[in-house]
Amino acid sequence: MNFEIELQKGISLCRENRFEEAIVLFDKIIETTPNQPNALYNKAKALAKLEKQDESLSLFNKLITIHPSDAHFISERGILHFVMGQNENAIQDLTYALNLEPNNPYRYSSRAFILEQKGDLESALSDYNHALKIDPNDAIILNNIGLIEEKLGHIEKSKNSFERADQLAGVNMDSFKNNPKPSAPVITGQEIVDQKQDNYLSIAKNILMDKNTRKEFMKFVFDFFTPKKK
Repeated sequence: MNFEIELQKGISLCRENRFEEAIVLFDKIIETTPNQPNALYNKAKALAKLEKQDESLSLFNKLITIHPSDAHFISERGILHFVMGQNENAIQDLTYALNLEPNNPYRYSSRAFILEQKGDLESALSDYNHALKIDPNDAIILNNIGLIEEKLGHIEKSKNSFERADQLAGVNMDSFKNNPKPSAPVITGQEIVDQKQDNYLSIAKNILMDKNTRKEFMKFVFDFFTPKKK
């Protein structure tokens, strides 16, 4: 069996939301090659889409046992923990991934997002500042710093962060002279707790720092929070 062909067929089925059919193909690969990482990984994501999170977590555990130094697998298991409401496990995994890739700002921003949801704004701000040191020209990092500074009541600091973010993003401030934009969207602690699943996606966008990996992370979160088609 050409497992690469079967794997691509399975991935295509997932894109069509035909997850049960995709899992059948992934299982065929796993039956002949039990530790094939791409088959295990894509099956884990398909199971998560079908809301079989415990089974998905079991496969991620197997993957990480086989590949204990793969920051991508560890980070995505951390996001799965977050989706399952296991914030401490999520932070543990994201810290592990960060230690494996300490020069990747995306690792800091991922953990910052979870810390922010827990209400640990100071630690989240520290992680975003670490990310900014690695990539000082990323407007998204500065914007996220401004959001947290605003929540902490550091209004002048937040304004400065937003202005710097706008400059880096190439925003034409002259266009806002007669129609100023708000300094930032305000999200209260209670609103974070009460977020519905479709709103988690918009919050998650704020953590995507690394330009080469943010699309993968968005798709992973999207897979969990977008209702599957019947």
